[in-house]
Amino acid sequence: MEKLKSLEWAFLIGGLSALVGQLTLTAFEAVLGSSSLLMPVWLLSMGFLGSALFNLGIYPKLEKIGGCGAMINIPGLPSAIAGIIVGTKRSGGTVAKGFVVSLKVIGLVLLTGFVLTLALALLQFFIF
Repeated sequence: MEKLKSLEWAFLIGGLSALVGQLTLTAFEAVLGSSSLLMPVWLLSMGFLGSALFNLGIYPKLEKIGGCGAMINIPGLPSAIAGIIVGTKRSGGTVAKGFVVSLKVIGLVLLTGFVLTLALALLQFFIF
């Protein structure tokens, strides 16, 4: 029963995050139209939102109750990066060391996404 409850919270938190992202994208689209700046501005704003919510102490609480629903979305990565940098600083490291560790995490996330996308694309190309 506990696993079902955590799944419900992940779905709720992830859905609310997606809703906020979609509303923000729609608002930027109303202002910028179909400009080539639309997606970069939106991504930066969502990253800023994730970092700001982490620094206010809100995002860690969302991650505790929402699990992957809070972590696997656009504000989740900047929140994780902010957490790595702050955690490194608190444990006696430097901000530069935290930045290097966070770059490794970003590289791992992007590399994993690239490899999975490439594998699925090849699978689709040869099978379908």
